[in-house]
Amino acid sequence: YTAVEVSGNHPTRLPHPSSTMADVNIIVPTEDDSIIYACTYTDNEILAHIPKGEHGEGIYAWSLNGKTGKLTGPLAINEVTPNPAFLLKHPTKDVIYASTECIHKEECGEIISLAATPDGSLKELGRVSAGGRSTCYLTMHKSNAVMAAVNYWDAIVTLLPVNKSDGVVKPVCNSHMQPGAQYVFDKNPDRVEHWTHRQRWPHTHCFVTEPYNKRFHFVPDLGVDKIWWYSIDTTKGAGELVLHGGVQLKKEQGPRHAVFHPRVRSMYIVNELKSTVSVLKYQEKVPDSVSTEVLEEDSMDPSATLAHYQTLRTLPDDFESNDHHKSHASEIRLHPSGKFLFIANRGHDSIAVYSIDEANHGELTLVSITPSGGVFPRNFNFAGKFVVVGNQNSNNLTVFDFDMDQGTMKVVDTAAQPSPNFIFALPASCLSAPPKRLSMRVHIGLLLFFLVFWIYAAFFVGHRADL
Repeated sequence: YTAVEVSGNHPTRLPHPSSTMADVNIIVPTEDDSIIYACTYTDNEILAHIPKGEHGEGIYAWSLNGKTGKLTGPLAINEVTPNPAFLLKHPTKDVIYASTECIHKEECGEIISLAATPDGSLKELGRVSAGGRSTCYLTMHKSNAVMAAVNYWDAIVTLLPVNKSDGVVKPVCNSHMQPGAQYVFDKNPDRVEHWTHRQRWPHTHCFVTEPYNKRFHFVPDLGVDKIWWYSIDTTKGAGELVLHGGVQLKKEQGPRHAVFHPRVRSMYIVNELKSTVSVLKYQEKVPDSVSTEVLEEDSMDPSATLAHYQTLRTLPDDFESNDHHKSHASEIRLHPSGKFLFIANRGHDSIAVYSIDEANHGELTLVSITPSGGVFPRNFNFAGKFVVVGNQNSNNLTVFDFDMDQGTMKVVDTAAQPSPNFIFALPASCLSAPPKRLSMRVHIGLLLFFLVFWIYAAFFVGHRADL
């Protein structure tokens, strides 16, 4: 392995809101109105956990006013089943991908390709198995030709080809299961055992790409407190995962989701079980082209690929954070400006906001902790200057206006929404309007015109002997 020296912070342009492996969780601010998609659970019996919110119908679409933050809708209720829990848009096509969560049988997790329109409706184009159970994360390769999927329950990461012409996902072409995940197939654990022993076996939770060279991809494993890193060899078929190493984190933290800063070579990772957030300095290492060695590192080693720099709580000092049943962190997102980091707390029911010191390895300082506007904020996302929070157990969406000068949030709207588990925002202008259909009046007019023309031709022109 060769260490890569880096000089400077290498600014990176903030990309389009459709996520790729290199820009996941970074969304371009827009003054346009947005479409807000809220995923819901449709069948609690086959989930890895037991939600307390109401049953939903699938994916709900709302309109958000880009100036006021007011929600209108739902525009559409799309019956996408079972249990859609993650959304991703194709970078260049009006196709949205949904992953489904279930644990009741092998390879039951699916990826559903959906045609999206500005009215919020979604039409299924196809669905394939994601190659595992409880599929929780999707990422598109920079080529747009292959997608990575993360299966939480059995810690299987898969690659799936993406059709070039229509963007529809095709069946799994490559997969990799983490060491220790065979436990799922040998012991067939249920969700009670899972909730009691969150780290009895591996649980891969997301798949993110460093945005600096877009070469390596990182997979946090909540079950073993580790971050695995891969490359994708696109010379072998549609693509093949190549495991290069694993970075061991502090035990019993439960790393869940991660984001890279676009200008500072640092990763931020939210630790679900201890309600903390860690800053890890990214120091790229390039494997030898012929080496098959899997590099084992410890994050406390200053020379590690991901070297520990800082860990902070996501909860107030007076709130107990050692028992994840009382509160556990959920989503982590980087503000589009790159100046703030947001983390949601389920149990304490709040959103923590940190300022980022770009001159000091992206060091974090807690700025505010704001009530989420409901119970159990499982997910949230940015829509222009607003933050939309999905409160799962209180069945509502809450919209906040974010003050970048103060780093604080203020409620501007709320709406009833069954059991939101994932929030996805798109500028309404980024979806193509469907071809306009002729009105019924125009259809009738054209029909009468052709009918009169046919009568004229048949009875007048047709009887002339000189023609």
